[in-house]
Amino acid sequence: MLFSELERRIGALAGQFRGQLPLRDQQKVEDELRYGEYGLALDLLCTQLYEWDIHVGRDAVVEMRILADAMQIDVSVIRVWEREHSSGH
Repeated sequence: MLFSELERRIGALAGQFRGQLPLRDQQKVEDELRYGEYGLALDLLCTQLYEWDIHVGRDAVVEMRILADAMQIDVSVIRVWEREHSSGH
């Protein structure tokens, strides 16, 4: 996956949670994207969504998994959400 595609897709994913995620956390994710730190941006987004107990729907979890796999990074909270969705919660 091209870097521009990663930036666009992570940015779009973060945008889905605008208004739910505190502004400072949203800005940190956007900063990491600007710096080209796509793995950090995704990890930060996932971590803050989990910490703030913000609901993450199945489609967003699938997109997070695709992005994490494309960057070959492990974002452990994605597995938590995958288990929740597979068990029907």
